Amino acid sequence: MEMPIQTEIFRSTKRIKTNLVWDNLLDIDEVDEVHTYGNNDIAVPFFWHIHKTGGTTMKTLFSQCLDLVVASQRGGQTVNKKNVSPEKLEKIKIGKATFLNAEVNTIEGIEIAHSALNFSHQAPLLLEKDDNLAIMSAQIRKATELLFDSDGQSSFRGILFALFRHPVEREISNFHYLKKATWEKSYDPSFANLSLDEFIKGGHVPGNWMVRNLIGKSVVDGSDLNNAKWILRNKCWIGLQHEYYDSVLRFGHVFGWDNNEHNNFGRWNSCMGKLKKGQFIKNTNTHSAYDEKSDEWRYLLQINSLDMELYVYAAAIVPGTER
Repeated sequence: MEMPIQTEIFRSTKRIKTNLVWDNLLDIDEVDEVHTYGNNDIAVPFFWHIHKTGGTTMKTLFSQCLDLVVASQRGGQTVNKKNVSPEKLEKIKIGKATFLNAEVNTIEGIEIAHSALNFSHQAPLLLEKDDNLAIMSAQIRKATELLFDSDGQSSFRGILFALFRHPVEREISNFHYLKKATWEKSYDPSFANLSLDEFIKGGHVPGNWMVRNLIGKSVVDGSDLNNAKWILRNKCWIGLQHEYYDSVLRFGHVFGWDNNEHNNFGRWNSCMGKLKKGQFIKNTNTHSAYDEKSDEWRYLLQINSLDMELYVYAAAIVPGTER
């Protein structure tokens, strides 16, 4: 099936000045080289996990449907529970899934993976003949900088992709998640009885998470937004959370998972069939809707104004999206 590439209408976005970090990711127009990237060069899927956009489902697709070796929060957490810092990068089994023993979802974990485990050089060496690796992290800038390497005689680069969701809906969903996520290290029992209004007024929503995460700054402005747009347009394959099935279908085409020669093509087709029927969605939480005219909605929109503009921009890049 021939899938449309991302629209070309935003090519005019100016290239950012501090772009050396992003050289560790393939450009969108290099996608044809993904599967024949070179004898000594490797490019692997890198999923930017934006919270409450369906990342848990994506991780399940990686491990259960594609049998990928996954570098994410899970493998590192399992090792950390034993209070033992890994001395070398290794593959570990959790159930039937295979993970790397590096925690790549936190700044500290990524720095350890880079300095102590030599991630960008050791990860490719762990892959056996039929192994395929995927990396999943919320810390996009630090992960791009330290987990990949575009220098030297061989390179280990990422192919960035992500699912995007309306920023206000994402923040509201995250609020309801944090109220009950006792399994998270960051769980705060004081959240359990808070209203959304109290949560916001308590300063628990810093806002513009996507732009801040992409740029690596705690305070961002319009110029940072332009840089973030450049990154998405040139480096990121974009999906939309409310179009989950179609988005994953496109990702499958980009990475060749829908190719009948792929070693897990049968399982991929089976999982996609379940996903289409809504049988495969993980870690969802239901909650009451908020009126777009409510004070909570308007305040969240205000403090996420840059993220909102970035979301609209991202959505317009997706083929078939009305602009």
